[in-house]
Amino acid sequence: MSTGVRWLVVEVRAPSEALTAALAEGLVLSGGSAVEEVDGALRTWLPDPLPGGGGEEVLDATPRAPADAPPGVGQRLAEVSAALAAAVRQAAGESGFDSGVESGGVSGGDPPIGAPAIWTLRWWWQPEEDWGRSWCRGLGARRVGSVVVAPTWVEAPLEPGEVLVRIDPKMAFGTGEHPTTRGTLRLLQQAAPAGAAVLDVGAGSAVLAIAAARLGAAAALAVEADGDAIDNALENVALNGVADRVEVAHARVDAAWLAERRAPGWDLILANVLSSVLVPLLAAFRAALAPGGRLVLSGILATEAAAVQRAATEANLVLHVTDVEGEWWSGLFRPAGASGDPVGEGGQGGA
Repeated sequence: MSTGVRWLVVEVRAPSEALTAALAEGLVLSGGSAVEEVDGALRTWLPDPLPGGGGEEVLDATPRAPADAPPGVGQRLAEVSAALAAAVRQAAGESGFDSGVESGGVSGGDPPIGAPAIWTLRWWWQPEEDWGRSWCRGLGARRVGSVVVAPTWVEAPLEPGEVLVRIDPKMAFGTGEHPTTRGTLRLLQQAAPAGAAVLDVGAGSAVLAIAAARLGAAAALAVEADGDAIDNALENVALNGVADRVEVAHARVDAAWLAERRAPGWDLILANVLSSVLVPLLAAFRAALAPGGRLVLSGILATEAAAVQRAATEANLVLHVTDVEGEWWSGLFRPAGASGDPVGEGGQGGA
């Protein structure tokens, strides 16, 4: 039976991979609690914008167009569309592709007036109890190299040399179910985190910071801009018994934030966020590294990898190891002039 509490589900479909990362960033900026890719579409969940909520509609999961939304929902969808348009324009400016989006107003949650229909937006309701069931169903232990990531309700026997990371996934933040999380975990292990001071940017569930601590990091700071994720991250840190080494901070990491916390430098920075966020921060990441430090970048589509590598080279960062799983690319970088192994493949596939 429904509790009467529901989520506004918003799904956006883009005609090309070039827009996927930008649209995902737009959904995050619009207040989405998590972004999931389902059958080529991006989906997020927003709190019910209607006063009181409930009603017969609470069980109606029929996808609808923005034009069919009641006034309160229509306004919220217009805000989402504005965030999508802003993210696409920003990504176009940074990457040089034609966004097809002009500045201006929005029209009922679709692309801005006068712009081509470069994405399709749909919405529906989802009861809160179904949220939990849908995320929990099918989640199991994930083995990624020597790291085993498992939800609290799953048995996860370990092989010799393996470490366990327990994650209680509230809204599917970082469970090891996404290729970018697995790619970062594989490269984390190649980066030899034992004894390191680790910065986890866009931490979500704090799975990466916790894994770093399990692998011997001396200290890790998990930074997350989404306030809804902070409590979950703190719970997971406590659950894994690493609160003495893993700190959770609510902040948006930008160049100024990194500069304030530069000294004495991070031995390892993990940044599993969108490429549109990563590229402007590359020089600041480089400056924030300690001598001999390592930087892991993930959240990058394979089609974006070449552009990210060029930007990293301009920031005096050298690619040492790559990891590819499906359409997602991750890289382990070191400052130019630092010693290390030559470029190679870190790992592939659904470890």
